[in-house]
Amino acid sequence: MLIADFIHEAEAEGLMKDTVLVLQSDHLSAPSAVTDILNKYERRNFFSVSGDGVPSKTYAGLSGTIDIFPTILDALGLPLANGQAAFGVSLLRDRPMLVQVLGQAQFDDAIYAEDVLVRSFWQLKPVRTAVAPRADAR
Repeated sequence: MLIADFIHEAEAEGLMKDTVLVLQSDHLSAPSAVTDILNKYERRNFFSVSGDGVPSKTYAGLSGTIDIFPTILDALGLPLANGQAAFGVSLLRDRPMLVQVLGQAQFDDAIYAEDVLVRSFWQLKPVRTAVAPRADAR
């Protein structure tokens, strides 16, 4: 309701003219004490783009968060080579996403192949135990 109120207010004040509005969830959840409970259910990330000239359609097919970047660029009217930016494909286009081409298992394997990088996303920052000496300390 808060998001709807925000959008209605922005429309009423004319702020949505020449504006592309993107709403998206952050992620399903970081590992926590409730991860096992949450993983029992089918969950999806939310992503929505709206604005003048943005086609009104619902995409419920298989895609990945890598497809968000080119979709936003496409909605803004920026040129994309074949509707693609990096490994992602605009959801506003009629072409298969990388996850559709590879299949979910191979796509996941590719994403998680670099486990040091992936683990770094979910690690808490280390607690600093020492303070660097000040430059004026003697």
